[in-house]
Amino acid sequence: MYGYVQYKHHVTEKATYNYLIDKGYSDKDLINIKSKIKKLSLYTAEVTFVDEPNITYDYKVENKQVTPLGPTILKENYDYKHIE
Repeated sequence: MYGYVQYKHHVTEKATYNYLIDKGYSDKDLINIKSKIKKLSLYTAEVTFVDEPNITYDYKVENKQVTPLGPTILKENYDYKHIE
C-alpha cells in the first residue's frame, strides 16, 4: 500500500510539472511542487511560484488530466498571479 501511495504522489507531481511547462512556465518560475492527500480532491499537487512565495496553488490530477483548483487558502483583497 505504501508503495502505491508513493507512486501516486510521484505521478501527481510529474503530471502537474508537465502541465505547468506546457502552459509556458519554466523551472525558474517554480519553487516547489509537492503532492499531498486532501479530503476533496485526494491526490493534489501544491505548487509554489517564485514570484508568489507565500501563496500555494492546488492542482488536481485524475485520469492523467490536470485541473487547476486555485489557491490553497483564499486571502481577501489579494491579487493572485497564477489563477487560471
